[in-house]
Amino acid sequence: MRKVWIVSGTLLTVLFLTVALQAQEAPPAVAPKSPRAVEVIREGPEIDEEPKINWALPAAVVETVPANRAMDVDPNLAEIKVTFDRPMVLEQSWSWIVLEEYGEYPGIRGFEDPRWEKDELTCVLPVALKPDTVYAVGVNSFQHTGFLGRDRKPAVPYAIVFKTRKK
Repeated sequence: MRKVWIVSGTLLTVLFLTVALQAQEAPPAVAPKSPRAVEVIREGPEIDEEPKINWALPAAVVETVPANRAMDVDPNLAEIKVTFDRPMVLEQSWSWIVLEEYGEYPGIRGFEDPRWEKDELTCVLPVALKPDTVYAVGVNSFQHTGFLGRDRKPAVPYAIVFKTRKK
């Protein structure tokens, strides 16, 4: 059986490789899919648990909805979700970053605050999207560090860029 993770970014690849090495397993095979995406495959029994958290590294985004760099996002999507690799500080702690040089900001300012899901890993940003538009939003920056792991260390900055489909 195989367990497969699709991970964007070099730091996350290092995180999974480090977890495998610390667990004294054979390191996973890494096969580049594109300059920004890597497929990590580990041989072993099918299990439901995720890799153990390496607390020496800061919190990091491991999944987004929509997927980062998606090109056919439904313009009726009402929220963006980011999921971290560990439980996060929840007291209205977030830093959604405007990245206007890469695309429009999808959030609805002054409407509804972002919220955390019960899993304590996923933050939800309410959005209003238009068809055929490129959007970009960041999670933390070097000046804005509202997304914090439970150890109170800021999460690694991450950018989500996507394009909505034509109606």
